[in-house]
Amino acid sequence: MNIYSHSSAISSQVSATPANQSATSSNSPNMRTAFRSRLLRAALRICCFAVFLPLFSLRVFAQSPPAIPNGSFYFPPAFESGWGCAPIAYTTNLISEPVGLDPQDGLYGSALILDTTNLTPAFLNYNIIDTNYGTTHRNIFYASGTILFYFAPNWASVSQGGTGPGETACFIGGGDWSSNSPNGLFTIYADADGSNLYFGGVGDGDSETYASAPISWSSNTWHQIGVEYTGDDCEIYVDGALAATGNGVMYVPARSTWSNGFFIGSDNTGYEQDRGALFDIFVWGVECGGYYSNSWPFVSNALAAWQASPGGGFVAA
Repeated sequence: MNIYSHSSAISSQVSATPANQSATSSNSPNMRTAFRSRLLRAALRICCFAVFLPLFSLRVFAQSPPAIPNGSFYFPPAFESGWGCAPIAYTTNLISEPVGLDPQDGLYGSALILDTTNLTPAFLNYNIIDTNYGTTHRNIFYASGTILFYFAPNWASVSQGGTGPGETACFIGGGDWSSNSPNGLFTIYADADGSNLYFGGVGDGDSETYASAPISWSSNTWHQIGVEYTGDDCEIYVDGALAATGNGVMYVPARSTWSNGFFIGSDNTGYEQDRGALFDIFVWGVECGGYYSNSWPFVSNALAAWQASPGGGFVAA
């Protein structure tokens, strides 16, 4: 199914600020000294909070909530994710390339390379719901949530003198992939020229682009893509910056399609491939307000340092 052809164009808030109130006052030197001391300690706490919050944020990113798919993909044989969820099915022409970053930074594992130039099928298919933890675990959320991942194309955008992926490049999608998708389709993808990112859906014979963002990428360069969405609105983040806002999700894949799972890096037939490397796909069931997208400079610098190191390489070679 060509998704693009169906379109005419296709928060937990931590507010732990202690409220310290002084119920009494005194003019004595000891009380004034104690009050100044309390003020100094409060100022020091605020300074420490300002210094360590970014560091804490990086660790939260590295130790993100267990949402599947997430972390490393291994090849062969099972492409099990970092949280223990095995796929429904996958083709044996996928490549898992180790990314040699410092485990202390929480950035390590392998990148998934899925690129047969669309000449032969290649796909990776996961369940919507898993029970690997002994309890029901949701791997992807269609009505509202956040999806964040890193991608390095094997192609260059037309604006960079390249040809783009050559056809629609699916990053992640699920639902009903049939023509006009009467039961709902959810998808994040790029166009054939590598000029735009899209977040869209299909349902009841109608195609909708919720939001789109322009891109201009050269080959073998890493980029961060984040999509946040509810029934009211959505946002696309590219390389840590808000790139587009748009409408809320209109079409949610029907439960009758959930047994088909969702696909990473291609459509459900193994074509319309992203033709590049995917690293660290994170999924949350709520909008994160760009919180995790602002870790992009940290990840970008780490990837660049690894690639420049003597033993470094590039996974989308």
